[in-house]
Amino acid sequence: MPDTTVTAPPKKAAVPNRPRFVRPDIYWGKSRSGKTTMGVGRAAEYAYEKYGKPSRLICAPGEGYENIVHLVDKGIIIPFSFTLARKTPLEDLDKLARGWWPEDPTDLMSPMAAPGEKGNDLSSVAGWFWEGMASTADGLMQNLTLRQDIWIPETPKDSFVKDGATRWGFSGRAHYGWIQKRIEQWVKASAYIPLPVKAWSSLEAKGEVEQKRPIYGPEVIGQAATGKCPAWFNRMVHFSFVSKPQVVDDPTDPAKKAKLTVQVARRLMFLQPHIEDNDPYKLECLADLRVPVHLADKVPVVMAPDMKKLYELLDSLK
Repeated sequence: MPDTTVTAPPKKAAVPNRPRFVRPDIYWGKSRSGKTTMGVGRAAEYAYEKYGKPSRLICAPGEGYENIVHLVDKGIIIPFSFTLARKTPLEDLDKLARGWWPEDPTDLMSPMAAPGEKGNDLSSVAGWFWEGMASTADGLMQNLTLRQDIWIPETPKDSFVKDGATRWGFSGRAHYGWIQKRIEQWVKASAYIPLPVKAWSSLEAKGEVEQKRPIYGPEVIGQAATGKCPAWFNRMVHFSFVSKPQVVDDPTDPAKKAKLTVQVARRLMFLQPHIEDNDPYKLECLADLRVPVHLADKVPVVMAPDMKKLYELLDSLK
């Protein structure tokens, strides 16, 4: 009899389920290092090119988007400038971190809408950015020291400055702890906003990690939080400068023949832990992309600042 045995086809491996919710990235560095232009701006361009949708940008008190206004004009970025003059600023910051959005982002006092309500359609955007983690912490401290309707332990109640109807209080140690917890809470809450591109930005600060070892990392408020915050984020990208000598014309020479050698600061974007040559203390700067081990050697230590190119590089490694 002929063999009628049917060989079962090999089972295909199940397609792994990718997590829908991921921690946001953090772009950190000194002022003017390119976090907004080459960080937020280029990341928003990446999201727009890949997904065909704009990105939302929350500007903390004191932050702005002047250097990426061309992306706002093109509809690539939808900004919302947050002000502490809102009726419930702390509650509204909490809402923004959980995906709420103003009904009219051009109105500083616009009511907030929850996801899925009153035009807040998260499926219509691809990116979400919070500009100014350090500025958010500073804004919280400003708000807390102005208010008299709250009570925080260890607050120096007998010390204040008053001028007319305005009263400024002083901060105690508990203020810092409360603000650190709120920033941590909001960063972690933003992980559950179901968008493919998410990031916070912050200034650079000296902090401490285990055994009080000093390091440089994103500024929150207080040294302890700088050392702890890497666990809150997915990728940590450090924007910084390196100095290089450059020969230029001497502008004071009428004949335009004299030359000067000047040190010019060049922007760079660091992707792995490093120590900068111009740092007299030789402290480690925090940076990491959290790529799988088998891809680690394909990621450069440093590159020209451009988050669009970095995200495209990471896409090519998958």
